[in-house]
Amino acid sequence: MIAIIGALLPVSVVVAVAVPDSMTFNGNGVNSYSGLLEPGDMLFLSAYEVSYASPPVQPVGQAFIATVIDTNSGSYIVRAEALVTDFNTDLSNGYGQGAAAVYFPASAVASEETRCGCVMWENGRYRMRLDGNPASFPVPPVSVQYTVDYRATSTIFGAADLLRIDLALGETAIAKQVGNVWGVALLQLAAEGNLRFTTAGQDYFPRVIAGLNEMVPDLFVVNVTGPDFSEREFGDVYATSLENFGAGNEGWNDLNENFDGIATYTGAPVLWVKFAILTVLAIVLFGYTLRTTGNMQIAMFTVPITLTAGTLTGFAGIELMMMIAAIAALSIAWVFFFRGA
Repeated sequence: MIAIIGALLPVSVVVAVAVPDSMTFNGNGVNSYSGLLEPGDMLFLSAYEVSYASPPVQPVGQAFIATVIDTNSGSYIVRAEALVTDFNTDLSNGYGQGAAAVYFPASAVASEETRCGCVMWENGRYRMRLDGNPASFPVPPVSVQYTVDYRATSTIFGAADLLRIDLALGETAIAKQVGNVWGVALLQLAAEGNLRFTTAGQDYFPRVIAGLNEMVPDLFVVNVTGPDFSEREFGDVYATSLENFGAGNEGWNDLNENFDGIATYTGAPVLWVKFAILTVLAIVLFGYTLRTTGNMQIAMFTVPITLTAGTLTGFAGIELMMMIAAIAALSIAWVFFFRGA
């Protein structure tokens, strides 16, 4: 019975990959940054070299992983990321040199600090290492453990500035180093004079570092930035200018004096006096047009035209006219579309 059960259990098949001639982190060693995408996150970054005289058929991303380990817990693997096959898989399948990164969101950092009872940042117990993927090696090879240079920010350089320098701008920047080995330009001088990724660089590095275009948008030809929201201020300048239409004109001044006299006599605001006169004018024009044409649809158009002209010449407040315009639009819609339904 035991033999039968054992035969039915799935068997893990190991794809045999030869042990590399060398596997190291090189260049500037391993750098770490904090606060790139959110407060408290961490990124570990380095250039790697996995060398073979004859590279395996299996891509490097399936055969090797970059790991961050806790040396105080028996080389406990805290987090791991697969290496990324370069953009040109016919070139080397990702073997030789490339970039390796392990990103910890803030929640992962908090989880690890709870486990270890320590603070990860600037803690010498954490190292970075290259490991063979257990699915590809009967006995996975491992590189030596590399100490981490924790890149401290200052009033001059933030975390994004330091990453930009180490990745692209410095003399020994990873993009320059890897591009020289590949014989492929990963950086270019843009028209405005800034150094940015080429198409090949924009294809490769965001797959190495998830969210890179948000961490250092200035390295991308088309970058991603947060929208700049500004609250619009509203005022009544335009409405006031309409109400004061004709100010300074002698004829309009005389007319306004008459309106002022009517307002004083009736006790109503001047604007209401003007609106009442405008309403009477609109009714008269509506009646005259209807009588002479006998067409209700044509007559209906005299009302919004009259009221609009009155608003632009200061006979009615713009807020009131907006409400009347909405009512007029519904009335016209009823005449044209719904009356005969």
